[in-house]
Amino acid sequence: MSARRGLSVALLGIDNAGKSTLARALHEEISHRGIVSKLVGWRDYLATPTDRTCPYPRRDLEQLWVQKWSLLVGGSCSPSGAPTQIPRTFKEFWEGKEELMLNGAALEGVHASGPAAAAWLELAATVLLQAEHIEPQLRAGSIIIQESFGFKQAVKELIMARELSSAGHFDTSLTEHIDTLMMIFGSKFLQPDIGVFVQCPPRLACSWRMGQSGEFGILEDLTVAGQKGEAGFLRLQEACDQVFEAAARRWGWSILQVDGRPLAEAVRFGLDHVLSSQRLRAWLE
Repeated sequence: MSARRGLSVALLGIDNAGKSTLARALHEEISHRGIVSKLVGWRDYLATPTDRTCPYPRRDLEQLWVQKWSLLVGGSCSPSGAPTQIPRTFKEFWEGKEELMLNGAALEGVHASGPAAAAWLELAATVLLQAEHIEPQLRAGSIIIQESFGFKQAVKELIMARELSSAGHFDTSLTEHIDTLMMIFGSKFLQPDIGVFVQCPPRLACSWRMGQSGEFGILEDLTVAGQKGEAGFLRLQEACDQVFEAAARRWGWSILQVDGRPLAEAVRFGLDHVLSSQRLRAWLE
């Protein structure tokens, strides 16, 4: 007898809204019931060793990862005028922890076209992951949990591009890019079985982030547009929140409101929200 098809669950929300914590808690809850549950994402996929005798699509996802970061800082240089250098190979990029190094970089002169193009690489990676990684596991009966739906990063990069843009027509087209990606990510192929928009006030997310490390990553604020720190974080996340809410309502996702309650209570509240999904409840019974 063939296995019953699994279910996919995806979370969407601004940075530091608690999605990772909720995803891990959901994974543990389902696993404790004796059901195969897997956390899936582009970064997770790259960090997990695989059979190198079957390189597709891993090699392509590795190359896309490096190219995305190269585009994000495209045309930039340091305050001294030295061009920003991104390693050409994934191995150099990953083992050199280049992403962490970029977090503290002072960037000048990033071209708007770079982050705009990077957004479409997010879509390319999502298509590969869905077709070659997620779908086979769903057919095998696993429950797949995406802590961060691919639409999130694409939107962030387009908003960064919009902040950088000084060309009227290009600036207008970036809003059209967001609308187009909302339509594509809303397709039956890319939509999860259960979608949850984790809506957290940006200022609350900011205070949590500052309490954790005291600094923001290059993809959490508007460093590429010269707005580093708390002000850049709030501007980027507030813009993202508006787009995410519009997408969630368009796609018919449930909305989980984050209100700053204690962590253990917040996790239980979030779990109850996800597990209350009629589709998931019926699958688990």
